[in-house]
Amino acid sequence: RYGQERSTQSGGSLLRESTPQPLAMDYSLRAYCALLYIKPRIRIILRGHVVRARRIRASLLDPWADTYQPRKPLTNSAGPLYQPQHEARSQTIVFGMRAAGDENEYGVMMYHHGRLIRSYVKVGLQQQNNNLGVGVIGVVDAAFLTPTHNKQDFNHDKPYHSLML
Repeated sequence: RYGQERSTQSGGSLLRESTPQPLAMDYSLRAYCALLYIKPRIRIILRGHVVRARRIRASLLDPWADTYQPRKPLTNSAGPLYQPQHEARSQTIVFGMRAAGDENEYGVMMYHHGRLIRSYVKVGLQQQNNNLGVGVIGVVDAAFLTPTHNKQDFNHDKPYHSLML
C-alpha cells in the first residue's frame, strides 16, 4: 500500500522504510498538463474546462540559480581532461523551496526545449532514506541532452550522467 511507514529493528538501530505516495501527475492528466511547459503558450482544454498552467519557476520560494556548463571528455596520455563544449551553451538550473502542495513533490524537473521530459527526479541527498533535501525543487531546461524517441526520458549517456552528478 502507498504511504505506509514501517519500522524495523535491525542490529539495535531503528530503520524507517516508507513507500512513496503517488503524485497527482502520475494519475491525473490535468495535473500533468499543468506542468507540461516551462512557459505555457497554448491553452489546453480537458473535458470542457481549461487547464490552469503552473509556472513552476515562479512558484518557488527563495529561488536561486546556478549555471552548468556541459563538458566533453578529451583523452591524452596523462588521463581524461575535460573542456567546455562550444556548441552547447551554459544551462541555468533554478532551485527553490516548494511553496505549497504535496509533500512528495520535490526533485529536479527536467525540460527539453521547454517541454517536460522527466519530473521530480531525485538527486543527491534526496535519494537517501532521510528527510534531507525534502521540499527542494530544481528546474533545468537541458537542451544539450538527447531525449528518447517517445519523449519520456533522456538517453542515459555521458552528458546525462554528468548533469545528474
